Amino acid sequence: DTDTGIAGDNITRAPIPEIIGQTDPGSSVVIRINGEEYSVVANAQGDYSLAIPSLGNGDYQYTITATDTAGNVTGYIAGGDVDDNAAATATITVDRQAPVLTAQLLAVSDTGISSTDGITSDNTPTITGTITGEFNQVYLTLNLIQYSITPDVDGNWSITLPELTDGFHNYQVYAADIAGNDVTVQNSLQIKTGIEFTTRLENDTGIRNDDFLTNDNTLSFTGTTEPDNTIV
Repeated sequence: DTDTGIAGDNITRAPIPEIIGQTDPGSSVVIRINGEEYSVVANAQGDYSLAIPSLGNGDYQYTITATDTAGNVTGYIAGGDVDDNAAATATITVDRQAPVLTAQLLAVSDTGISSTDGITSDNTPTITGTITGEFNQVYLTLNLIQYSITPDVDGNWSITLPELTDGFHNYQVYAADIAGNDVTVQNSLQIKTGIEFTTRLENDTGIRNDDFLTNDNTLSFTGTTEPDNTIV
């Protein structure tokens, strides 16, 4: 079945759509679409299928006629006009273009050195992005939980996440259109609400080496912190 949209909506993303149906066994079925004609003979159960190549994105009206073994015609097309019984007429929509999707930490939520480094001290951060093209579902998955997203009329969207623990968190945003074309964006963020920092007086001459007492008036401090931190 090449109907990749909602069943029966005749919307597909298939490279070569296939039209299927039933008629009397042995009937000759003719499909006319996009200026071309395709024919097939229904099998013993009356089933038929025809693959239609060379269809680009767009809407295509097609007609189907069937002639049984006695010569009865379920619709006859002559010179483009339908006479006798009306031929079966329908429309197929071909859509192979997936939505275009972006996702990142909202700049004001990104409190790291760069507004695009994905590091934040906000443990309820906001993820934002855009989507262009047709779509019928968008959602974000984080820690095995799905969050539905509703973009605005311009395709902009944002979602504020529930409280997250410190550390790295991977998330993905998924979007799909009615034809079944889909796209996934994977990204990560780091929640960092505290800082690792130690310091000591290098020339501490007091009773203890950590009492910050010294008789040396040229002070020198040492310690540890995280890489790339700025010490003032």
